[in-house]
Parts: sequence; C-alpha cells; structure tokens
Amino acid sequence: MVEFKRSSADGRDRLMEINPRLWGSLDLSIAAGVDFPHIAVTGTTRRSVPAATAAPTSFLWVLPDALMFLLARPARLLALCRLLLSPRVKTNVAFDDLKPLLLQVREMLYWAKTLLRRRRLQYPHGRPGQPDGFAFDLHIHSSRSYDSVSSVKRILRQAVRLKLSAIAVTDHESIEGGKRARALNDHPDLTVIVGTEIKTEIGDVIGLFLEEPIQSRLAADVIREIKAQGGLVMLPHPFSYGVKEYDEGLIKELDLIEIRNSRNRVEQVDKVLHYAERYQLAMVGNSDAHFVSEIGSTHTVAPCPTLSPGSPEALKALLRSGSGRVVQSKTPSFRYAMSQTVKAFKKRRYGDVWFYGWWAVKSIIKDVVMRPLSP
Repeated sequence: MVEFKRSSADGRDRLMEINPRLWGSLDLSIAAGVDFPHIAVTGTTRRSVPAATAAPTSFLWVLPDALMFLLARPARLLALCRLLLSPRVKTNVAFDDLKPLLLQVREMLYWAKTLLRRRRLQYPHGRPGQPDGFAFDLHIHSSRSYDSVSSVKRILRQAVRLKLSAIAVTDHESIEGGKRARALNDHPDLTVIVGTEIKTEIGDVIGLFLEEPIQSRLAADVIREIKAQGGLVMLPHPFSYGVKEYDEGLIKELDLIEIRNSRNRVEQVDKVLHYAERYQLAMVGNSDAHFVSEIGSTHTVAPCPTLSPGSPEALKALLRSGSGRVVQSKTPSFRYAMSQTVKAFKKRRYGDVWFYGWWAVKSIIKDVVMRPLSP
C-alpha cells in the first residue's frame, strides 16, 4: 500500500507511507472497487494487471469500532442504526460470508479473556505485595451496608488469604456486620474491629472499637458518642463531598485520618499532611472495600509490635502511634459504579439502577480495552 494525503493548503499529495503487507483498512479498498488481494494474485500469475478505479464509498467497521463508539455514546444508537440500514453505507459484516465476522468475534472474546486472566481489571496499578509487618485495613463494608454485597464470611477468608493482621468492618450507620465478623472470626492471627461509618454535615466519620450503635448524625455528637464508648475516631476520604476546611475543634478530637483511600479519586495529600502534623493525627491508608476483591488494595503496615495486640488497648495504642507505612493500589472505576448500582437496587431506586449499571458497563469496557492499550 502506498498512502498519500492531499494538502488543503496547496492541493498537492503528500506521501505518508509505503506498506508492503495487507493492512487493517483493506475492507474499505475492496468496497470502493479496488481489490488489492486479487490484484496481487493476478499480478503474480499473469503479466498484465487489471485496471481498477476507486469510487467514493462510505464504509463502517461494525466490529469493533462501531461497538466501542456505541458503548461510549449510547445516545447515538438511533444515528448508528440509520447508518447501518443506509444503502449508501457499506460495512465489514457480509451476511453472504459470515466466517470473517465469526473469526473477529472469536478474536475479541479471546482478547477479553486474556486480559481478565491477567487480572488487569482488579488492580490496574499493580497488586500490593504481601505484608511484611502488622498489616491492617480499617475501612471495609459488608452486605449490611446499602452499597455492598460482601458477606462477612468471604471478608474473613479474604483477609486471612492476604495475611492481614487486623481489619475493621465499618458499615454505613450499622455495627451489625462488624459484630458478626468478630463472632465468626476463628483465625488466631486476625483481629476484627467493630466499626461504623456515619454520614454527617462534614462528610463521613468512622468510629472504631464500638459496642453500641451511634445514634447521632451531627459530627460533634457522633465523635462524642464514639469517645464515650472508648473508641477511636477516624476521618475517611477527607476533603470529599466539597468540604474545603474542617472546624479546628472537631479535628482536635480525631485519632486517625485517611491519607490514602483506594476509591477516592481526588486525594488532598498536602492538606492531610498539614492537618496530621498540626494536630498530631496518625495517618492510615484503607481500601474502602465494597467488594471482597478490593480488600487490602490499600492498607497500612506497621512494625510488628513487641507486645501482642490481642487486647483492644494495645491495638489502639499501635494505631495511634502512626508508625505505619501505606501500601496503595487504586480501585478500578467500574467497581464504584457497581456499588452505586447495588445501592440504587437496595434502596429501590430502580431508575438509577439503569443509569449506574450502564456507567459500570462503560467503565468495564474502558478498563478492559482502553487501559491495556494506553502507553
């Protein structure tokens, strides 16, 4: 193939490339009336090459181009159907010979299967290594949360498999998931902390080491209730929900602050460092897992304590010490969309199920196809 591009400035043709092999856009050439494979074979077997004249042709690649376009812009479905039904538009789908189409479908399925086997969906930025110290993830949701479907038993199995030393089950406005996890935990090297995540006027506030539900919904009252139970107060995904600053009186009452969160797309690391240094807050990294596969994607590893943290007070002291280092891996965006779909379904907002479900499908396509192709 010898390819030219005509300049709009002077109308002259510019040479772009000379390609000795058959190319991906060969369908367009054949549809326009220039059958290059036939010409090549004829030129090899005969002395004369038949003349060929190209005619202006509109051509559409249904697989995979049109499919990818439709997934990115579903509102253009009607326009795409008009193109497919137009007699002036030719496509790479030939119903008189379905073998090329079936081969292309098989190739796409094999491609997707290969990418899934490489687990690029789960941790596109790289799976964190096995902990080499006292590793903990203090922000995990079970099916008791309205946006999670993770059973407590599967959470415990995953934590043991990842060799985490401690986890906190922090369901939205509930401690039942944490209590059940603690009751079912029979692994000697895993400690389960009962917690909850409460939505307040300054965003979410997490309480750890709880025994009773938190009734308040104002931040100051929530912190007061947590402290009354002897628990620790943690500020998750800070500066989200449009929060720019926090009241100094509330910040002074915190014990922990999240500097890394697998699901938080906009992390204000500099602000968190400033608050942590000014108010002597221990910084931690957590997964904010809503699905079992997210557990431990971000966690904190502290030096192995000299005393076994079997008692709550010893574990609290270890967490307050701020001696850990954060190991982080971001959660793929489609998992956030999936948890929002679960939330809409559980709250019976079925109109939102379609919206978030389609968002999840587009995000999966983006993570499966676009990310591996990006440099």
